[in-house]
Amino acid sequence: MTMKRIALSLLALALVPLAACSGTDHSDSAPEQTSHGDGSWTQSYNSISELTTDSMTVVVGRVEGTPEIVNAAESGDTVTKSSIYQLRVTSSLKGDSTEDDVLPIRQLGTVKQPAFAPADAALLESGQTYVLFLNPFYFERGKPTGQYVITGEEGAFRLDGTEAVRTTTRDKLPTRLGEADLMSQVRDQISAH
Repeated sequence: MTMKRIALSLLALALVPLAACSGTDHSDSAPEQTSHGDGSWTQSYNSISELTTDSMTVVVGRVEGTPEIVNAAESGDTVTKSSIYQLRVTSSLKGDSTEDDVLPIRQLGTVKQPAFAPADAALLESGQTYVLFLNPFYFERGKPTGQYVITGEEGAFRLDGTEAVRTTTRDKLPTRLGEADLMSQVRDQISAH
């Protein structure tokens, strides 16, 4: 084999992984087994309207009981854990949930072993009432588990009297606003679409 053929063969082998990463639809290929939820962690929101638009479900509810601690991924990774909280819905602003539904809310990390700083992704607290902006969680894209994740980890507002207090502080969303104002902004965005 000539040097030119060897070089071309090596180049072709190097390009194979790049082709696998291209934008081609691989829906017929084996499913990727990773944790996933709609609503990107890297997405930063500038308004309640944007957060509402990116969320499939927006509910008010109270966290009940203690969270179930599970492995964060189906891959067998036993180091990283997730907490699954049970949220009893008291009212639904967007989506198919109704009053008294219990939604399992999955968050990365545990109270004893947080995955992120509280400013980035604070864990829910039992007994607290929240307005949550949610999306389905799934291990295999397109096959929901029945669990939900908080949109961008930013869409959690704890209700404190007549105020809604956001559980994170990492972006431009307001950290405190009146509960009625938050509900009004969500409803306005929903009715606009």
